[in-house]
Amino acid sequence: LDVCGTTPLTVSQDETWDFEMRLYQDVVVEQGATLTLKCILEMPHAGKIIVKPGARLIVDGGRVTTARYSDTFWSGIEIWGDNAHNQFPSTHPTYQGMVVLKNGATIEHAREAFILMQGGVWNTFGGVLQATDANFINCRRSAAFAEYQNTTPGGTPIGNRSFFRRCHFYVDDDYRGVD
Repeated sequence: LDVCGTTPLTVSQDETWDFEMRLYQDVVVEQGATLTLKCILEMPHAGKIIVKPGARLIVDGGRVTTARYSDTFWSGIEIWGDNAHNQFPSTHPTYQGMVVLKNGATIEHAREAFILMQGGVWNTFGGVLQATDANFINCRRSAAFAEYQNTTPGGTPIGNRSFFRRCHFYVDDDYRGVD
């Protein structure tokens, strides 16, 4: 399925995509919504997925990659947050965007597979990335984190809720370059 347009495709309620898609614009997951990907999602060159504070993206066995006939990277996924707040509740943080990769989820051919802030804007970090049994293939950089101190709701410092478990990071002969 091809979705065309010049404005971002906005997800404002819970949705599951379980059919192959090729997009021609950014995707924005809004606060309170969860987008679950169980398919192949082809992103345009320079396209990105934005997960706003209070939103979730779950890639459950799906693959997010660049357009099939492209020889370049797509931008990647931005997980927005608010570094003045914590990462609670743990399954759907109020003030942080959250991405969960599981069941062989694959992020492929991204310039910056994940950046945990709003396009370099200071004070927008603190988002949560939880990757289990996931693959990062031919990405220029798989994840970029800014220093963030998570706390309990009472203010006691605790560890960041982001993690990588049994993930694979590799580059092969299909790598798209150094841009």
